[in-house]
Amino acid sequence: MKRKTARKRGPVVFFARSTGKKAPGSSSLRREIYGLLCLSTGILLVLAVASYHPSDPIGQLTAENAFRVQNWLGLVGATVAHYLFQWTFGFPAVIWGGLLMLAGVGFMRHVSPGRLVKLSLLLLGWAFLASLLLALPKAWHTFGQTTNYYPSGLLGGLVANLLIQFTGKLATVFLSVVFFLILAIATFHLRVSTLFNRLVTGLWLAFTGVLAGLRRAFFAISQRASFTRRSPARTARRRVGPGKPGVPEMDSKAAVRKPLQPSPEEEVEAAPEVEAPPIEVVTHKDPIEELQKAPTVEPGTEKPRPEEVANEMEKVQITSPGGADLEIEEAVQEKELDYDTLVRNSLARYQFPSTDLLNDDPEPPRVSREELIENAALLERTLEKFNVKAKVKRVVEGPVITLYAVRPAEGVKINQIVSLADDLALAMRAKAIRMIAPIPGEAAIGIEIPNRTPSTVYFSSIVRSEKFINAEGQLVLGMGKTISGEVFCADLTKMPHLLIAGATGAGKSVGINTIIASLLYRVPPSEVKFVLIDPKKLELSPYALLKDHYLAICPELDEAVITHPQNAILVLRSLVNEMEQRYDKLAHLGVRDIVSYNQKIEKYAARGETSDEYRKLPYLVVIIDELADLILTAAREVEEPITRLAQMARAVGIHLIVATQRPSVDILTGLIKANFPTRIAYQVATRPDSKVILDMYGAEKLIGKGDMLFLPPGTGKPIRLQNALITTEEVGRIIRHVRKQPKFPPYELKLVWNRPAASAKAMRESEQDELFEKAKEIVIRHQQGSISLLQRKLKIGYARAARLIDELEEAGVVGPGQGSKARDVLISSYGDEA
Repeated sequence: MKRKTARKRGPVVFFARSTGKKAPGSSSLRREIYGLLCLSTGILLVLAVASYHPSDPIGQLTAENAFRVQNWLGLVGATVAHYLFQWTFGFPAVIWGGLLMLAGVGFMRHVSPGRLVKLSLLLLGWAFLASLLLALPKAWHTFGQTTNYYPSGLLGGLVANLLIQFTGKLATVFLSVVFFLILAIATFHLRVSTLFNRLVTGLWLAFTGVLAGLRRAFFAISQRASFTRRSPARTARRRVGPGKPGVPEMDSKAAVRKPLQPSPEEEVEAAPEVEAPPIEVVTHKDPIEELQKAPTVEPGTEKPRPEEVANEMEKVQITSPGGADLEIEEAVQEKELDYDTLVRNSLARYQFPSTDLLNDDPEPPRVSREELIENAALLERTLEKFNVKAKVKRVVEGPVITLYAVRPAEGVKINQIVSLADDLALAMRAKAIRMIAPIPGEAAIGIEIPNRTPSTVYFSSIVRSEKFINAEGQLVLGMGKTISGEVFCADLTKMPHLLIAGATGAGKSVGINTIIASLLYRVPPSEVKFVLIDPKKLELSPYALLKDHYLAICPELDEAVITHPQNAILVLRSLVNEMEQRYDKLAHLGVRDIVSYNQKIEKYAARGETSDEYRKLPYLVVIIDELADLILTAAREVEEPITRLAQMARAVGIHLIVATQRPSVDILTGLIKANFPTRIAYQVATRPDSKVILDMYGAEKLIGKGDMLFLPPGTGKPIRLQNALITTEEVGRIIRHVRKQPKFPPYELKLVWNRPAASAKAMRESEQDELFEKAKEIVIRHQQGSISLLQRKLKIGYARAARLIDELEEAGVVGPGQGSKARDVLISSYGDEA
């Protein structure tokens, strides 16, 4: 038996090593050779079909027909082109050479077979359509009785004859147009609904433009009619400028006292008594009436233009007593826009990103059934070596992790198997092994072992899945795939806040990009807005280009994606203010959440009742990429608004997603953790870090690269998921697509500069311990911030002394804790305090 084993294993190991070194190069060379052969053959086929002539001889070359060959490739080209031309598509048969060229390029560029098949089918469809269009004229004139299929080929000519014979000419044209639209949609990703919406919008704009033109024309005609019908008395009372010959000047007193115009003789006699130049009395008259009093336009002169009329309506000249002309310009009135109408118009033309913007999901490598059976047997043998009897009853294969459900024999304790995790990892040659003891609802222990050749989960496979497309919820997130390869989605509105932690390089930033991309693929800009805070200034900065679509901004700040800690504090305060304003609106309408509020606003809008103050509210998703940096910069100013938002903002549609790479107790405080029931843990370095983020161990056993534990709200058991991969190039393509869409009205946050801390400070002072002043005196006198010192001097317990030290820290008397050492006293005497 030993000799047999040696013969069996020796050559296999040697062959595996040699092929492991040479296989990549030889495989690449073979692909280059195959690609070059296909490419050259395709070029020859294209030349042969393009130079086809019906009179070329076919088959054998003789002395009589040698001079008649007109094909560029001679008799071989003429023969091949004849069969391809006559029996397929006619001149569009050059597509066969194009397909071979496409296959050659695919071989050399390592294009996936699925993409090649898709492109080939589209090209064949266009070739068939071209052949059909070439055959339609003859079939049209012969009523489908054509026998000569030149230049369309057999397929196009035969289909054209059958369509005209059985469906008629009109139906044939209609079906050809439908087939063309189908090909255009599949090739260029056009949307008939979008074209229809644009057509309706264009017709409506043209109709409204015609109506506006008719109104302007009617207004001009009515003004001319009223101009010709004005009375002589009103004409004489029009404003007259000084110094015009032959036109009488009007005294201001006479103009005020006398209702009728005096005669020219009386005006001339009274003129010497006037000491000052005439003053124009400005009364509250209609500007249009003033324009009607303008001098009559001579036939040769130009008529006033509408913009001149508007300027004259806005400006009124007054001649001052000193003789200077004053020009008084009325206050500019800003043009008001209908916010809801702008959103509705932009939404009608908005197109969601296509899945073609994402990288194709290649065929994932599968673990063979023999390997799974061998691993299960190895697992059983390893347990048996440690005197643990167990049986593998089920194996669940996943893209990255394989779950082995092990049923222990009677009398075997669970701890006996759990304690062997490191030994099993050594025997299975695995990076790390995580155990589920026991599997919920089963009489078995789950042993999760990483695959030796893990497959990548691409974001395109999540977006195209039925679960993601048909998932119910307002803010559905494509989280990734389970260990069994099933797509897993979650609704952010039900979380309602998400806490993410993991070591550097474990996949947090990719996870945040996946979350944002999931919302971009499902939710339009009118229903969700992002507030992005990125102290690292790298991960979320590309999304600043979505300022006109998906970002909620503060106009007073100079950045769309918040990167400076002080700006982050201001934005968080603004979000608290936005939350309070939304609560006021909900209370005014008597509803309890944002969904009911928006439904009520829609009902009012349907009845024609609109208001600038009460309009539909979008969801606000606040994403903080690195909480640790903000906490270290300004802990209290950051923790307070985050805690308030996490406690109260769910009902008004504000949701937090907070990520950090330092899951320690000084960063993730008890207040923050208590209000973030949903958590994601990527790979962490130590067991305590896993305990902080999940309140349990296990995250230290993850293998990185998107491997995570997802803890849903209300459950005590996390779900192991493989996060989907979305690259920077894919994110860039999605952003560029969104930027091409119609802009949406900006959603602005009201900036709150002053911190509303007066009431909080007064509340803290009212809740101070009665021994606070004595403790303060003792600490300053002894220059030692120690809990034990206060216990001895004040004769109190540990808990009260610790509270007094915390209050002294808040008051700025002592510094932060230093472990077991006493705290530094920041005040040397009472004079320094003052």
